[in-house]
Amino acid sequence: MKKKTAISLIIILITTLSIIYINHTKTKNKIKGKIIEISKDSLIIEDDKNGHYIINKEDYPFSETEVKQNDQVVITYKGEILETSPAQFKKIITIKKD
Repeated sequence: MKKKTAISLIIILITTLSIIYINHTKTKNKIKGKIIEISKDSLIIEDDKNGHYIINKEDYPFSETEVKQNDQVVITYKGEILETSPAQFKKIITIKKD
């Protein structure tokens, strides 16, 4: 009986960890673009389809010394893109120079 319980717990644990891993990796998205405007409080990014995105410093703390206007960047984000003008990311994970 103890052996069946242990095997059942191991199967449940492996299944749970697999689901968590799949959900974690599946929800990350990336957008490449160019910083077209930078201020002390926000960045505006333009992608290759002329889409515009704003990143506020309160949503992702960036430094003007790390990124500059005309830098090509890759934004990794989770969740949806909010339909504002310019668009906003629900949760930004990273901003890296491309």
